[in-house]
Amino acid sequence: MLTVNEIFHSIQGESTHAGRPCVFVRLTACDLRCSWCDTPYAFHEGRKMTIDEVVAAVDRHGCPLVEITGGEPLLQDDVYPLMERLLAEGRTVMLETGGHRPIARVPRDVVKIVDVKCPGSGEADRNEWRNLDALAPHDEVKFVVKDRADYEYARDVIARDRDVNAYENEIDEKCVELLALHQPAASDLRFITTAMKIVTDLERIGDQAVNIAQRALELNREPQLKPYMDLPRMAEKAQAMMKESLDAFVARDTALARRVRGEDEAVDALNHQIFRELLTFMMEDPTTITRAIRLILIARFLERVADHATNIAEMVIYLVESKIVRHTVG
Repeated sequence: MLTVNEIFHSIQGESTHAGRPCVFVRLTACDLRCSWCDTPYAFHEGRKMTIDEVVAAVDRHGCPLVEITGGEPLLQDDVYPLMERLLAEGRTVMLETGGHRPIARVPRDVVKIVDVKCPGSGEADRNEWRNLDALAPHDEVKFVVKDRADYEYARDVIARDRDVNAYENEIDEKCVELLALHQPAASDLRFITTAMKIVTDLERIGDQAVNIAQRALELNREPQLKPYMDLPRMAEKAQAMMKESLDAFVARDTALARRVRGEDEAVDALNHQIFRELLTFMMEDPTTITRAIRLILIARFLERVADHATNIAEMVIYLVESKIVRHTVG
């Protein structure tokens, strides 16, 4: 059962399919509140319809192109069998999604229009960056640009994500080539598999850097809430952990790797301290809430960078000692 806001026939106005007649199936509900949203009526209004009823309503328009939109269509589980059904009937199916929910379950033949939220939307911290890695050649990415800062953000996301993904793919290809041509065993095999895992953590660190940059752009538009003391300390520790974990990998230095693991607690403690301090600001003065939340998010992103560095350090210990230390103490 689906909750449907509206089904209507119109002209596609976006994407490379712009200008084509299209049937739009707008589903109800959205867990984002973008500043520029033009369909707030889809947040709550709608009626229950079975998949058969939705398909019959689409059939009445006799149009081969269908777009499922919202709201956020991926909030409803029955959207997946609906897409399968429309594809099975020979239609071109498009899905417009906010980009904050995973698209892994979406059928591959669906043309996915995935939003990347810019800072001007107020929802940029919700971007699910792994969706960009899951795109097929026929899928598309959408940026809604509110101002110059959004344009520059979108431009940088495209450039940097392309570079990071290219590096990731190059390393993966080299590792697979080594596995296929040389059939390594024991320590050599551990080295290659460890390198492949480390690449994933480095890509995730890149995502966190983008998230921090988003919050920084937003904070720069407002007066500074407080002197930044703990955040720079936290950033320095997280950066040092990342560098030391990679140094440990290159040198196969388990003592350094274990030191990195021990430093994670200090970063966690700073994160909790920052949260408690900013919570006090918000309780005493509600006008500080927006700025405080952005600072809390930056602290959380830095904590995740430290977590990824810890993951790398633990993989170094596995590489050298063939010992799994993840989820253990010491």
